[in-house]
Amino acid sequence: MKKTAFIVFLIIIIIAGYLVFNEFFYKNTNNNLMPSLVAPVTVTKAVYGKLGKRVVIYGKVIAGTNKIKNIILSFDSVIENIYVVTGQNVGKGQLILNVSPTKYAKMRLRQAQNSLKGAKKNLYFVKQRYDIKIATKQDLLNAKNAYRNALIQYSMLKKSLKSSVFSPIDGIVNKIFYIKGSSVPAQNPIVQIINKHGLIIRCGIEMERLKYIHPGLITHISIIGNGKKQIQGKIIKIAGMVNPNTNLVNVYIKPVYPKTPLLFGTLVKAIIYSNGRKGILVPEHAVLQKNGKYFLYIIKNNIAYKRYVHVLLKTDRYDLIKGIVKQGDLVVSLGNYELKPGMRVALKEIK
Repeated sequence: MKKTAFIVFLIIIIIAGYLVFNEFFYKNTNNNLMPSLVAPVTVTKAVYGKLGKRVVIYGKVIAGTNKIKNIILSFDSVIENIYVVTGQNVGKGQLILNVSPTKYAKMRLRQAQNSLKGAKKNLYFVKQRYDIKIATKQDLLNAKNAYRNALIQYSMLKKSLKSSVFSPIDGIVNKIFYIKGSSVPAQNPIVQIINKHGLIIRCGIEMERLKYIHPGLITHISIIGNGKKQIQGKIIKIAGMVNPNTNLVNVYIKPVYPKTPLLFGTLVKAIIYSNGRKGILVPEHAVLQKNGKYFLYIIKNNIAYKRYVHVLLKTDRYDLIKGIVKQGDLVVSLGNYELKPGMRVALKEIK
């Protein structure tokens, strides 16, 4: 009985050993026959070149410093007619409006005229007294000065009381402060004209992007709503602080050509290409990021190798990088998300 049990136990051991060996052999045999996992990727050669940052900012057309002229009269007046409208181009010497002096202004002119007559009579009598030695030379000098001052006052006031007012510059009518029939006090602006050759563009940029621009850079300007109309400009000034109203830094751009189609108040888009930096360039989508670190994959002998890099400059198409990547290395530009270090790859395309 014991012998039979032993034989049965031995048979069970042999069968179990056979099954284990067969399973192990089968797996290893199939593993040897199965091809290893290969990832299809597209690669691009890393190149050495120069990369510039494309910066887009928005703003509007304003008048440069001391480029605004206000038409002001030195006498109280009434507006008879206005011949221009806001936004109209005007030439130097063009008729802007007609006015008439108020009763008070006419009264001042009569007073000045009477003062001139009185000074003239006084000079005449002082001369007579001086001739007969009863007036001093100082008396005569004082009388002459009084007459001269009265003449100047009267001449200036009479000249200022003009009915027709003309544009002092070539420009654009920006504001009209009064309407026909209005009474205008002396020294109050009536019409504001902007020198059309003194227009500049004020844009806003974020603090973190200031490093990409500087005065002197050429910009490409287009009118919002009319992208076909484009001109060139140049950065002339960058403000030293943030504008509290916009939380942006003001950038001032002057059109390169003085005869510009831009109008005061026009909203514009400015595209700036910053001065480039030289280094290794790779496609923008070849660079991946994880946990705040940038990396990419290069291919050598159909094996993927992970390389950590520093991104020095980014654009919509390329990244300028620094790291263990050299010119001519095959960089994975498509299919890199599925890769792991050491994986075998099949090159679908080399760009």
